[in-house]
Amino acid sequence: MAIWSFITQHTYALGGITGMQASVLLLVRDRSDVTSIDLARQYKVQPSSITGLVDRLVQRGLVVRVPSDHDRRVAYLRATDDGAALADQLGPLFDTTMESLTDGIRDADLAIFQNCLKHIALNARAAEEAASLHAEGMADKVPLAACK
Repeated sequence: MAIWSFITQHTYALGGITGMQASVLLLVRDRSDVTSIDLARQYKVQPSSITGLVDRLVQRGLVVRVPSDHDRRVAYLRATDDGAALADQLGPLFDTTMESLTDGIRDADLAIFQNCLKHIALNARAAEEAASLHAEGMADKVPLAACK
């Protein structure tokens, strides 16, 4: 939480949005055909949390909802010109913020830390998939490696 507060101080000063809103704006700008449900899965939050966050970005004119041509229940999120311009400034801001947070840590140590985080994320994803399969009654389909 302290890291998000630190990031929010910088993103709010730059564009009047929170760190989480900035992160979502960057993702929307960089990915095509992203929906609120995709974002909820990406950030591991409830869809209602993302809906409120996206609503605020829409109200600020940074994101628009574009209805799908194929499914009227689906709306894709796209960055507006203003949103893309702000996102262009946010990328370097995130980089410099991370640099200040990791100041004094050797590159070799950061590489080890990043590698550990990747493994933790992969393990978490495997455990999440295994739990989902178990809940669906398909526990026999879980790869053995996912349970270790």
